[in-house]
Amino acid sequence: MVHVISAYNAHLYSDVLEDAYRLRHKVFVDERKWMALEKPDKREVDQFDTPSALHFVVLRNKRVAGYCRLLPTIRPHLLDSVYPWLCERETIPTGPDIFEWTRYCVAREWRYGSAVSDVGSELIVGVFEYCLENGINVLTLQADPMWMTRFHELGCPVRPLGFPTEIDNENVVAFSLAVSENSLKKACEFRGCRPGVLEDRMRELPEEFRRPTLEM
Repeated sequence: MVHVISAYNAHLYSDVLEDAYRLRHKVFVDERKWMALEKPDKREVDQFDTPSALHFVVLRNKRVAGYCRLLPTIRPHLLDSVYPWLCERETIPTGPDIFEWTRYCVAREWRYGSAVSDVGSELIVGVFEYCLENGINVLTLQADPMWMTRFHELGCPVRPLGFPTEIDNENVVAFSLAVSENSLKKACEFRGCRPGVLEDRMRELPEEFRRPTLEM
């Protein structure tokens, strides 16, 4: 299951979030050598981990096996605050129905080489489900260009926002993708599952607290 963590239910997940920040450090600093993110405490936390951030976590044996984050684009986010130069072809997409998808990672023991693992697929399905339930129609990303092909295969209309650029010895391109029922269906077919992977404890809260925390 994919757990959705926001400012409203973070108190239920304090240990999980700590493990998630440490996984981010292991993947992006120790493995991928994004040394600008290095922290003495081995927790990769940045200026965008605010109350408006949405964290998605897959647990295996009570450990964080996979993680990613959504950021509202009406607030400061990576593409407009750190990498605006990646959008050479388009204006940076922003709006209440547009979120930035960042920090997608899977713990080493749950990977299958270069293929998308079960944990990685579960994250993708969970993000699509959450977007469809909460009126998020478009996601922006900065990622390896191969992800454009992968999302295209999942039926997501993909639009490049710039040209591939080398950052920290990796090819990176900014692009957007549209989320639809069709993309969720294809993602489930790829993973061999049915929709319904969200373990969303926000559903236990009053309805006004179940939406993305745009006002914070």
